[in-house]
Amino acid sequence: MNWKSALLSLLALDFMGVTVWAVWSHGGLIETFAALLETPAGVLAMTDLGIVFAAVLVWMFHDARERGLAPWGWMAGVLTTGSAGLLAYLARRQAA
Repeated sequence: MNWKSALLSLLALDFMGVTVWAVWSHGGLIETFAALLETPAGVLAMTDLGIVFAAVLVWMFHDARERGLAPWGWMAGVLTTGSAGLLAYLARRQAA
């Protein structure tokens, strides 16, 4: 594992910790999303993230296939864990 892959892995683990803390502090995943969508700023942030993640998923699908990786698992990781899934994919991509 090179230093870039190690750094990306560390960031993914760190971000997962922040995600768990945020979800736990709001009482669950649904409550976390509800809190985000209570304000116009939260709606804007969620819409922006949705657009970015759609673009990331399209890129990831093509990139993974070019590298001989199965894209569906990585895409599911992004959809369920957000940026942590993307960071994990980038770490794997660096290691390959």
